[in-house]
Amino acid sequence: MRNSLEGIEELENIEQIDENQNIINLWEPFEFKIDKNYEYIPKSKIFSIVSNIIYYGVAYPILKILMKLVYDLKIEGKENIENIKGGAISVSNHVLFLDCAMIGLAYGKRKIYYTTQEGSFKITNVPIILIVCTFREPKGIRKILKKKKDVTLKILEPINPQTEKKNRKEESENLKEKVFLEMKRRS
Repeated sequence: MRNSLEGIEELENIEQIDENQNIINLWEPFEFKIDKNYEYIPKSKIFSIVSNIIYYGVAYPILKILMKLVYDLKIEGKENIENIKGGAISVSNHVLFLDCAMIGLAYGKRKIYYTTQEGSFKITNVPIILIVCTFREPKGIRKILKKKKDVTLKILEPINPQTEKKNRKEESENLKEKVFLEMKRRS
């Protein structure tokens, strides 16, 4: 098991880390392997109904209140999600442990799936929604009560990949660079 000091040292040497590598390795309480036939999206109607009740009836309202109280979460650019018809991929700068929950709140009632790593980058013909977490100074009474900054989630205009190119690797690299530069410019 790694200690947090090793993680901090890795973060300090970030220029030396491959950009496709995980920067922080979290503690794993047990070994986890997924069978290649694993059913990622359960087909059971009962599972779907129960999970929707738990998510939208319990977790979503609690997270919405919690994020407002703790971070005074503001979400800008929701229209960039609302205008998407069909699927999309979200790319964000991960700066907080709860930023995935914030992104879930930004999507509202839309069905979302949290994926990561290699498989995420093999999905084509859909828009890429850029989401940037930025920090701001607390105002009013929050300035006195809080030490940490508040959060604004900025949803940028989607980027549509060019699918007509023959060289998918080149297009992937160009798209990665375009996403990186736009997110850096807006953060």
